[in-house]
Amino acid sequence: MTATLAAWSVRRYGSPDQLVPVSRPIPAPGPGEALIRIRASAVSRADGMMRAGTPRFARLFLGLRRPRHDLVGTCLSGEVVATGPDVTRFAVGDEVFGEAGLTFGANASHICLRETGVLMPKPASLSHEEAAVMCDGPLTSLNFLREVADLRAGEGF
Repeated sequence: MTATLAAWSVRRYGSPDQLVPVSRPIPAPGPGEALIRIRASAVSRADGMMRAGTPRFARLFLGLRRPRHDLVGTCLSGEVVATGPDVTRFAVGDEVFGEAGLTFGANASHICLRETGVLMPKPASLSHEEAAVMCDGPLTSLNFLREVADLRAGEGF
């Protein structure tokens, strides 16, 4: 029997009525990926805009006529349950929080994410619910500071 994940899917742009529950096989993590059992996810403004397909120019990278990736959600918090080859930042049992990015899929029971993506160790002082809602602003900013500005610990701007 294949293990399955539960998720929310949207197959065409529109209102929240377009959301439908789906079941899919749990993916195996590939090289550099961690499989995360999601304990909490958030619904952000970006999630609503993706579901609606707005602003319309965003469809150039989301999918012109329908969403390129049907599973929704960007913000999550959970626990690493498996790792692929070459994963060094995280181990099974680590609590993490982060963003799924433009592949979406965080409003699900499980997700595979690249360890080099927007994924961080969850502070013990935060619940999974608190960590999931922290993703949209602070983690997005942190990712831009690291990846675009190439800012490192101890540096300023």
